[in-house]
Amino acid sequence: MLEHSHQKDLFTMQDLKTLAEFKGSPCVSIYLPTHKLGQKRQENLIRFENAIKIANGVRAATIFASGYLENLQVSKQVAESILEPAIKLRDDHFFLKSASDGLAIFAAPGFFDFWRIPYRFSESVTANAGFYLRPLLPYLSDDGKFFLLCVDKKKVQLFDCSRYGMRQIQEPTLPLGITESLPDRNFDRRLQSHSGGSIRSQEQVHGQGGITDAEKNLINRYFRRIDSAVCQALASETAPLVFAGALNLFPIYRGINNCRYMLKTGVWGNPFIMNEETLHQEGWRIAQNHFSTPKRIAFARIRDLKDTPAISTVPEVVVTQAFSGKVDQLVLDNQTVWGRYDPATGSYEEHARQLAGDDDLLGRAALDTILHRGSVYFVSSEEMPKKSLVCAVLRQ
Repeated sequence: MLEHSHQKDLFTMQDLKTLAEFKGSPCVSIYLPTHKLGQKRQENLIRFENAIKIANGVRAATIFASGYLENLQVSKQVAESILEPAIKLRDDHFFLKSASDGLAIFAAPGFFDFWRIPYRFSESVTANAGFYLRPLLPYLSDDGKFFLLCVDKKKVQLFDCSRYGMRQIQEPTLPLGITESLPDRNFDRRLQSHSGGSIRSQEQVHGQGGITDAEKNLINRYFRRIDSAVCQALASETAPLVFAGALNLFPIYRGINNCRYMLKTGVWGNPFIMNEETLHQEGWRIAQNHFSTPKRIAFARIRDLKDTPAISTVPEVVVTQAFSGKVDQLVLDNQTVWGRYDPATGSYEEHARQLAGDDDLLGRAALDTILHRGSVYFVSSEEMPKKSLVCAVLRQ
C-alpha cells in the first residue's frame, strides 16, 4: 500500500522531513523544469516520459551509470512497479497542464508522491538508499521562499512563491469574496471606489482612504475569515507573507493579522488586473529586501568569528556537526563532495567521483542544518568565505 499517492499544492518543512526520514530502498528522485504557459507546455510531457524511461533503464542513464541498482540486484520488474504510479500520470491530462516552474517526483517501494513547485530545477534522475533532496533546499532556505496574499472585494488568492515563480495554493477555506459573507451593495460600491490602482510599496501605511467605521467593521469580518484560512494553510511555515491589495485596506488587514511573518509593506493596487509576471516581480522585490538583511548579518558574523573554533570550512567537521544539530548557519555553493557518512560508527569517506551508494555530503549537511532549524545560504563560488567548499558557524 502506498504511503502517499497524491500531489499537494504546498511543499512544507514537514514534507521535507517525511522524505528525509523515509526508510526503504531504492529511492528514486526525479526533478524536471516545467513550463506553465504556451507551446512549451508540450515539452513537459516529453521530459516527463524521458525521465521515466531513464528510471526504468530503457537507455543509458544516471541511475544505471552509477551502478547502484545493479549492485542491489533490483530487477526490471521491481523498478517498473516502483514507477508505476508515475507512469499512470501520463494519462492525467490535468497533471502537466497545471504545471508550475518545476516538478519533483519521489518513488520507492510502498511510497509515491510529487509536487509542482515554483522553482526551476535542473533536470535529474537519481536513485539511492534515500531520496536526493538537495535540489529542493535552495527553495526552502532563508532566501528562497515567500507567500503572496492577493485580496480585493471579489477574490482572494494565496500563492506559494520563490524568486523564480509562483503557484496558487488551493486553500478551500478562503472566502470567494466579500459579498459571499457581506452582501451589502452600497458597501460593495464604496469599496470599489477606494480600491486603488497603482503599484507602490512603503514601510508604513496611515489612514484608510475615507472608509467609514461601519465599513471598516464589515471589512474586519471579511479579513478575519481570510486570516483564519491563511493561518491554517501556513501553520508550519516560517517564510514571509506579502500582502497585495488596495493601499487603504492594508492597515485594516495588518491589524487583525495573526501570521507572524507578514511583512510591513505590500504590493498596492488591484492584484487581479496585473499580469502574473508583474505581480510576481513586485512580490519578489519586497521579499528580497526582507531576505537580504539576515544574509548580511550571517556574513558579518562569519567575518567576526573567523579563525575561531566556532567556524569550520572542513567538510567532514561540517557534515558530522550538522547531523548532530550543531550547525547554526551554513554557506555553500553548487559544488558537490561525494562520499559516505555513517553516524552509527562515525566513519566518514570522501570520493573523487561518485560511487554506487554515495551521498552528496554537502547536500546532506544542508538538509540536516535545515531540519535542525539552522539557516542555509546558497551562494556563488565567488561569494564563498575563504573561497572554501563550505563554511559553517557552529553552535557552542
